[in-house]
Parts: sequence; structure tokens; C-alpha cells
Amino acid sequence: ALVQPNIPQAERWAAGPEQITAYYQRYAELTRLYAAVRGGEQSSAVDLVVWPESAMVQYYDAGHPAYFDELLGVGNFSLLSGTDVYEPAGETYVSAALFHQGWNGAQLYHKRHLVPFGEYLPLRWVPGMAAVFGGLFPGDFQHGQAQEPLRLQNLPGVDLLPLICFEDTVARVARQGIRAAPQLLVNVTNDGWFLNSAEPRAHLLNAMLRCVELRRPMVRACNTGVSSIITDRGLLQAVLDDTEGDTFLQGVLPGTVQLRKEGPVTFYARWGDAFAMLLAGICVLSVVLHLRRHSR
Repeated sequence: ALVQPNIPQAERWAAGPEQITAYYQRYAELTRLYAAVRGGEQSSAVDLVVWPESAMVQYYDAGHPAYFDELLGVGNFSLLSGTDVYEPAGETYVSAALFHQGWNGAQLYHKRHLVPFGEYLPLRWVPGMAAVFGGLFPGDFQHGQAQEPLRLQNLPGVDLLPLICFEDTVARVARQGIRAAPQLLVNVTNDGWFLNSAEPRAHLLNAMLRCVELRRPMVRACNTGVSSIITDRGLLQAVLDDTEGDTFLQGVLPGTVQLRKEGPVTFYARWGDAFAMLLAGICVLSVVLHLRRHSR
């Protein structure tokens, strides 16, 4: 179940305590629609609920345990949510947290490919750079390092590969967690920055290509934009939209994703850009040989 709250970016940044509380209530209500056990049912209707990037409006360690313990207690499901993590040593990360049954034991993934001038100031060390832009970017998020898959505890053996924001557009990043196992790519993003433009659709098209390259299905939970389910062949299985095809709305997209017991490790997943670099080298060599031949 993919939750799309459709919160305008300007409204989110200006939100006070009451509005933030309302956001958390909205997430909980939309989640319970599909995750809560009802009547004589023995388990939740869904195995996984996904919230978008930075869905946890406050920092990861800012008063969340009681909220998540209560919400995750309504059924046997896992919840993946975007969040910002502030470490005691001072490092701050754009992250995703995977919960099951409660707050304790959550698995964290830290975003590796940060957006320049959005999540960090590039070339901050260059003289004058901080003086010019330091007021706009007083601090940087840190780059995550490891890409070990997250594990679904309620579905043993199933891996989740989180991709935050534009990480699903960067093939060399997306391929790093691929293993010969049942795996699901999960993009949590916030395309609310781009309003009702063509960007969310372009972002979706990039995500579809990742599925083709890696032969893995993907689910995408957006704050607003194109929350969707994509097959491992790059085909759109489901999209959250209204009767007129508008994807900028609040709602939940439920669906079923089929995973291979032993997902293939494609050429690109194994070797990355080696083939492209080989072709580039051949092109350079061809130009050099052509110039030498005509210089005689």
C-alpha cells in the first residue's frame, strides 16, 4: 500500500505544531485503511506500507516511539518511511526507516546520492563559495555509504532496496544492492517541489528504465506526483490517479507485486557502466586512428 499525502511544499515548510500533528494523523488514517486487522482476519491485508520521502516531518529520534508502536500494533505489516536522521556526533542524513511491529529494531538506509544545492553545498571548500552561498546552505547532509538491502521481517528472505528522491534516476547507485534473491526496488520521493509540471512524469520514466536494467519490480510512494507500481520489465502495473488521469491527489495505491525467488543479476547489475565505457573507448580510438590516417 503506497501512501501519497499530497502536501504542498510551501505548506509543509510553514507548518506549525498543530499542522504537523495533523500530518501524522493523516498518515496513520491512510495506513490503517489497509494495514489494520479487522473482524476474524488473522493478518493485515498488506505486507508492506510505504510512505514518501521525509514523511516523518520531525527528525527520526524526535518523539516518535509511542506513535509508531501504536500504529504498527494494528496488524502484522512492515512500514517503510522517509525520514531525516540526526546522529549524536553531528552528522545528518536523508534516510528511510523500515519498521515492523514497533519502533525498536528499525532498519535504516542513508541516501548516498545527494542533490547539490538542495541537500549539500558542492565545492564548499573553494574560497568564497561559503561566503556567497553559506547563508542559504549553512550545513550539509552527509552521504550514506553502504547499500546492503533491508530485510522484510514479516516476509523472510525478501529484500527491499530503497532509492530516495532522484536515486532511481542514477543507474550506478540503483545497481549496487542487487543480489540473486527476491528483491523489490522502493522509491520514496517528494516531487512536490516541482508543482504540477512535467517533472514527475519524467522522474517516473527514469524509474521504469531502472526496472528494465536490473530486472526488478519497483514501487514508488510520492508525496505527490506519480505513485505507482512498475514490473521488472518496466511496464506500469498501477498508478494512483483520479478518473481524469490527474496524479496530484491524496490517496493510497494498493497492489500485488510478484518477486522471483532468485532474481537474475543482469549484465548491468554485475558490471555497471563497463559496456558503455568500452564503447566510449572504441569511439575515442576510432577518432584517433582516423586523425592519424588523414594526417599522413
